[in-house]
Amino acid sequence: MAFALKQDRAKLMKELDVFNALLKILGLLISIPKMQDVLHRIVDAIRNLILCDTCSIMLLDVKREFLTVQASYGLDERYVQGAIQRMGDGIAGWVALHRKPLLLNGPIQEGQFNNYMEHEKNIVSSIAIPIETKDGIIGVVCISMKSEYEYTKDDERRLLLIVRNLAIAMENAHLFEELEKTNLETIMALAQALETRDAYTRGHTERTARLALAIAERLELPEKTKERLKYAAILHDIGKIGIPDNILNKPGKLTDEEYTFIKQHSIRGAEIVKQVDALKLVATIILHHHERWDGSGYPDGLKGEKIPIEARIVSVLDAFDAMTSDRPYRRALTVEVAIAELKRCSGTQFDPKVIDAFMAEIQPK
Repeated sequence: MAFALKQDRAKLMKELDVFNALLKILGLLISIPKMQDVLHRIVDAIRNLILCDTCSIMLLDVKREFLTVQASYGLDERYVQGAIQRMGDGIAGWVALHRKPLLLNGPIQEGQFNNYMEHEKNIVSSIAIPIETKDGIIGVVCISMKSEYEYTKDDERRLLLIVRNLAIAMENAHLFEELEKTNLETIMALAQALETRDAYTRGHTERTARLALAIAERLELPEKTKERLKYAAILHDIGKIGIPDNILNKPGKLTDEEYTFIKQHSIRGAEIVKQVDALKLVATIILHHHERWDGSGYPDGLKGEKIPIEARIVSVLDAFDAMTSDRPYRRALTVEVAIAELKRCSGTQFDPKVIDAFMAEIQPK
């Protein structure tokens, strides 16, 4: 039993490494305007996370016929400079054509792939993952070892997690290069991507933002506060973007370690958002949206009026929407039951003033 718990702990720590690496990648795409610089930094992040002799990001041309190396580590410069790989040829071409990951242990056999590249002759093990966006496949990420080494399904899953989120971020990085002020669009797209991953919370941010502004009106908050509140309501859960699906959508009760992992999302979300200068105050709201009126919340245990008013509003709406939405572990509660629970927690978990404004909005006389 103790050994099994130790193994589970080690596995969770590895997931945390992936989470941190992913956060680093997302931050890069928000703060660096040139795609080429971003791709090279992503290669560095991947090779620091997963053992490899070579790592490359290959992108398809506009007609989606050829792959070219856009960023790499460990590849011969002759291959990197100008070499192209036809869709269907070699490891990367096979993955691009079939649009599915490939885990390969053992040297490439004669006839295993069409026209494999010169550098692939020395590969002993490899993982290749397609980069897919809403418009289809745009490239392939490959890692490989030239010495005796076997990649595992865990290695493949970790790389898949990074590439899946990389694809989302790359779409927005292209916008970054087209529009100087695309930082906000990047963040918003990531929030939408999170909802796409989590089937149980689709529409959550839109509902939260709409109610948040209605409550702000009732509380007669300043326009600048309303603007911050709108973005905080939309982006408050963006820190969940790197949480593995098996934890995010777990049908049963979370373990203590998994819950601790989940709780980091407010910190991670603030770190992502604060890299956009215009959203630094929004980042503070995101950081504190799980604080409680009585001081027993997280991450800083703020109490009462020390919690930003915007965070107090998001806290109420987040709880209400969570209770009235289907979750992996239970069906949605009725609105009446959720309202009763909010009233019960007024003055302990929630700001009574915000609860009163919420009740006035959702139960107009």
